[in-house]
Order: sequence, then C-alpha cells, then structure tokens
Amino acid sequence: MSMTTIDKKKHAFKRRIDAEALSSSALKNYEAQTLNNVRTFCRHLLDEGAPEGWNEARDLTKWTSYVMSDIMGDNTFSRNWNMMESEDNRAILDVLAKGVAGLHMTGHMPGILKLKLDKVIFRKLTEGTYQYHALSKSQTEWRLKQQNGKTTKDLFAALLEARDPELGRGFTQEEMIAEAGLLMIAGSSTSASAITATLFYCLHYPPTFERLQHEIRTMFNEVEEIRPGPKLSSCQYLRACLDEAMRLSPGVAGMIPREVLQGGITIDDTYFPAGYDVGVPNYALHHNETYFPEPFVFKPERWIITEGGSGCSMPAVSATDVSLAFSAFAPFSKGESSCVGMSLAYQTMSTILGRLFFLFDMRLQPGSTAGEGHPELCKDRRRKEEFQCWDKFVAIHEGPMVQFKRRGSGLGGL
Repeated sequence: MSMTTIDKKKHAFKRRIDAEALSSSALKNYEAQTLNNVRTFCRHLLDEGAPEGWNEARDLTKWTSYVMSDIMGDNTFSRNWNMMESEDNRAILDVLAKGVAGLHMTGHMPGILKLKLDKVIFRKLTEGTYQYHALSKSQTEWRLKQQNGKTTKDLFAALLEARDPELGRGFTQEEMIAEAGLLMIAGSSTSASAITATLFYCLHYPPTFERLQHEIRTMFNEVEEIRPGPKLSSCQYLRACLDEAMRLSPGVAGMIPREVLQGGITIDDTYFPAGYDVGVPNYALHHNETYFPEPFVFKPERWIITEGGSGCSMPAVSATDVSLAFSAFAPFSKGESSCVGMSLAYQTMSTILGRLFFLFDMRLQPGSTAGEGHPELCKDRRRKEEFQCWDKFVAIHEGPMVQFKRRGSGLGGL
C-alpha cells in the first residue's frame, strides 16, 4: 500500500494515483451517499417512539464507527455494510482492529516474523492480519465483478480509472487490494475517533460546547444546509474544535516509522545510518509545550488568530502562535506521506458534527465515566478530562456515553 512503500519512485506513483482519485472534483461524487448515511446516523441517536426528553445513552465509540464504516463502504465499494441498521456485519470492526494491530506490531518488531513467533505468541493478532487481508481481497474482487461496463462513481472506480500522468499506468489488482485495505481503516477508524474525541472534549468543557452550538445554530437555518461547501467550511470554531481534539487524542497516536535510506541522515545533530528506523509519536509531538502551551487543556482558541486586549475576554493569539502550532500538528502525517484523503475526512467529520450540534441537545450520561482518565489507571491516565486512547496503530477507546434529545427552543443562553 502507498503508506508503507519505501521506494520513492513507487511511492510517488501510488500517491499520484490516490491523489487523482481523491481530487476536489471527485469528492462531489461521494456527497449524496455520505449525507444519506449521516441522516441514518442522526435518526438512530434517538429512541424510536420514545417520549420527548433525554434518550437512552449511546456509546459514541461504537456509533461513530458504525456510521463511518457505512460511509466508507459506500464511498469505496458502493457497498454499504449496514452496520447502523443491523448487527450482522459489525464483527468487521474487530477484524479491522486486530488486523492493523498485527501489522503495527510486526512493523515495529519485524524479527517476530523472521523467527516465526507471530503464530505462537501473537496468534490472535496474526489471524486478524490474515482476516484483514482476506476482507480487503474479497471486497476488491466483489467490486471488480460489479464493474461490467457500469459507470459507478466511487473511490474504487476512481482508482481503477486513474492513470499516473508520468508513467501512464494504473494499479494492478494486488495494488488495488492493498489500497482498499488502507481506505477501509484509514477512512473510517481515524475519522470516527476524531468525531468521538471532539464530542468528548466539548461535553467536558461546557463553555466550548455552548460556543460551538451557537456557531452552528446561527450559521444554518435548517439541517439540510449542513453539507460540504463554503458555508460549512466557514465554521471556524467547528474546525478549531476538531483540530484541538485531534491534537489531544490523535487517531494515530504512536510513531509511524521511517527507514533511513542510503547515505544516512542527520536529525538534530545526531547521525542515523541507512537501515535505521526513526520517527516521533504524534501524541508526544502534540503535547510539546514549545508548540502548545497548557498542552493537556482543550483550547480550540489556540487555532484562531485573536487580537485580545482590553475589552476582549479572549487572550491574544497571534498569527505566529497559530503557525507554530500547525508546524507541530500531524494527525494526517506530513510531507510526502501525508494522508491524501484529508479533505474528504474534514468534509465528512464537519458534516456529522455540524448536524449533531444543530439537531440535538446533548449531555454525558449521569454517573458515566466512560472514556475519562481515572485515579485507578496508570500515572499518565488520571486526567479526568482527557479522552483515553490506546495505540494499536489506530486509536482504540470506549465511550463516552452520551444522551441526546431533540433540540430545544433555546440556544443554551447564547
């Protein structure tokens, strides 16, 4: 897959194909199916036939995973996995989680494969990796059978049709299988984590929740206005909340290793010869006080240039401050290995969050601590207001448990 290809020429080829399939013009093809899934998601957040008032709590880790998986099934293969409506395919989420965890483990410790320890000590992860590849293969083969001259506007069709402008060729079937596997996990899990984390932090910081709610409800007059486009993109505080949540709890928190190539490299006055793996965990980078003052505090305002001064309740944030923060912000990675699907991810996440804040009042389930830090956890997991994630390449988490009710007439006093 493009993300793990070391050879620069091969990586550049794969990236050009992916970029063509995810161009701004191609993104319009996915909008209708995405909106249909978001409508279904919002409908499932209320108890059917229940009286007005707070509904039974929903585990947002589960429900954001369901909606993002259904969206990516439609967008990638034109095959909705129907996770929101039925339990039948939800086991796919376990396959994906175990599969990427196995790949993550062997990527950091390739000696496990050389010594054939993977099938002895880490049998479940190894099985998950094979199941993950088999799922990618079966989805790819199913989608190829559907082609038969049909004009279907999904990511798979875009990848099939795309041709590298320099080499004039597209992906082989094996390359398609690898890219399909990447799209399944990168396009669903990371976005689901970002949506969940944003809601977790907003609900733990009431003034932030109210400000975001006010922005959405004054920007739009009806829910169907909330869709990808200039109006949604102009919701500055919504984007700041998303970025701050991904800073604090990145969907890929650990190190994405890079192999030093021929000739070696010098980093911060330290020389690393060819063959070494180097990298910086996103979690560590995103909590560096040099770039992010008060690194464990949820402060969306750090991403918005503000003059401050007398008569202004907000502290000043300069263009230099924002630029410095973005220089160390890497939830989609950076450089040649950055995620080509970033624009699609922001569109989808913003649409979902915008509709939730427009349609519903929300609160944490009384008495629930799901997703929070706790004194009984290890030393660095005791911050109540920090969303707890575990690194298995993508983030693994649970909660928060959130109750919804139809929007009231007021706007939280704003």
